[in-house]
Amino acid sequence: MVSSIPPHHSRILHTLLAAITTREGWEWQGTHGWLLLSDFDFRPAFVTADSLASLARKGFTIREDVRDPARRTPVWLHRLAPAGAQLLASPPTGLSIPLPPGREDRRHRFYVPPGAAALLASLQALPAPTSTWLFSRDLAALSPQHYSDTDLAWLESRSIIEKESVPSAARPHRPALRRRLTPFGLAVRPLLRASA
Repeated sequence: MVSSIPPHHSRILHTLLAAITTREGWEWQGTHGWLLLSDFDFRPAFVTADSLASLARKGFTIREDVRDPARRTPVWLHRLAPAGAQLLASPPTGLSIPLPPGREDRRHRFYVPPGAAALLASLQALPAPTSTWLFSRDLAALSPQHYSDTDLAWLESRSIIEKESVPSAARPHRPALRRRLTPFGLAVRPLLRASA
């Protein structure tokens, strides 16, 4: 039955099926097997935003916008829908392709870049995360994964962390910066990679 769709659409559906059966990709709304456009690892010409949107319009895939509140353009997660599984010639027997149970609160659940997500998790684990101010050296010691200035700027631009300048006796003309988690940042739950 796969012959009723273009070959590149068939490859996309098979890739999404593999993400479900191997428990790869992202976990979203209690289900695994969600992929971002960047997660498709074959010729980019075969997987485009348009081809993924077309499959979703036809009901063969499900897509969810997981952009953070500060982003204007969508960040789409894609997952195989039951109708897409039926198109495949031989889906594994007994494979259940459950639909996500419902909508999550999107204000607090969205894609966060890996370095920023690692730092965010470390900040959220502090005993008093919204009242603990940390200088750059403290942040570096806190996070087990390397993060960049870009990750810090990303978190700041979305009001997940806040920063302030404090006078420095050692450098009176150059104040030190310290940062802390905001109440919004405490509530943020980044998308997680599904674990196999």
